[in-house]
Amino acid sequence: MCKGKRKIVLFIDNCTAHSLIPEMNALKVVFLPPNTTSKLQPLDQGIIRSFKVFCRKELVKKVMDSIDKNQKMKPFNTLDCMRMADRAWMNVNQKTIKNCFEKSGFSSVESESDEEQELHTETRQCE
Repeated sequence: MCKGKRKIVLFIDNCTAHSLIPEMNALKVVFLPPNTTSKLQPLDQGIIRSFKVFCRKELVKKVMDSIDKNQKMKPFNTLDCMRMADRAWMNVNQKTIKNCFEKSGFSSVESESDEEQELHTETRQCE
């Protein structure tokens, strides 16, 4: 963020827990108006639903594998759950995410080159 001279806007709902956000040079925090979260948050527009569908599919796969192998299903530990969530998230379609952001009122960015997209997704820390 700092090295790339980027300015970032972070949209946050008006939950009281979000009131203690530290100030940052390249980050501007914009709070959503009260009682609009369900309409304006992209995750509420279908991304969470899609993620849950894929999580359920992962769970059903585990159950079916146990049945097919005629084995008792092992209990899940935290790592198992994290791996299932990771696989589920990787199945959430990029188009679904884009459509949910557009439905929430965020305009889409015209198609960028692969290099520009990589720059946007890189994680950089300010020194």
